Amino acid sequence: MKLPIYQVDSFAHRVFSGNPAAVVISRDALSDSMCMQIAAENKVSETSFIWPAEDGYHLRWFTPTTEVDLCGHGTLAAAHVLFSENSIDADSVQFSTASGALTVQRIGNEYQMNFPTYQPQPTEIADNIRERLGFEPKDLLRSSDFIVVVTTEQNVREFSDSFYDISGDHGVILTAEATDTDGLDIISRYFGFKEIGIEEDPVTGSAHCAIVQYWCNKLDKEILDAFQASPRGGYLTCERVGDRVLLKGKAITYLKGECYLESEGDSGD
Repeated sequence: MKLPIYQVDSFAHRVFSGNPAAVVISRDALSDSMCMQIAAENKVSETSFIWPAEDGYHLRWFTPTTEVDLCGHGTLAAAHVLFSENSIDADSVQFSTASGALTVQRIGNEYQMNFPTYQPQPTEIADNIRERLGFEPKDLLRSSDFIVVVTTEQNVREFSDSFYDISGDHGVILTAEATDTDGLDIISRYFGFKEIGIEEDPVTGSAHCAIVQYWCNKLDKEILDAFQASPRGGYLTCERVGDRVLLKGKAITYLKGECYLESEGDSGD
């Protein structure tokens, strides 16, 4: 079995920035085990799997160790491949996912994704997380991930620890108002726990689904220019629209090729 595969830098202004995602296209759904093996082989934070649906495409996302319910940069990468390879004629595409129907619209040289927002709630965090921060949080919230609101932008940029040895299938978002960088409203970083298989995610669309409500309320804005300050770095624009968020960014194809796989059910003998 031979399948097309692409690697795309999402939320990137140039190659080798943003968040790399692999995209695999098939005619039919692949088995969970096949998706997991391909994602583990790719060793990027997410591999997106797409195949035709009645009203667009099905889409699943896998880290090297697990399947996730929502992935912004993987969705952006999948849409970019479909548009750039002329697989669709319209200026929008709909994906059927574990998080419901997600629509991506092409706007000039950018892509705008219509995603759900999360409503984070105040929380406390365990001592083994708090002691690694090295500063006192301004606010502590929880959606699926822990959200640590930080007093200064530099605290986010200069954080040098990790939470990767902590057991769990989510992670920690560090975020602050961007007061030192012109043109930005907020800054963030995302650190995964052990089971998610990602120590630091370069740019995390789903994390912004969680922090956009907080920052729109705090800054009295409906549109936020955001930067995820990982070593690769990535930019996105977040617009709150009711209980949805529009995430907009660019994507660049880094490579494309073919996967050579045993057919499903082939023993390899």
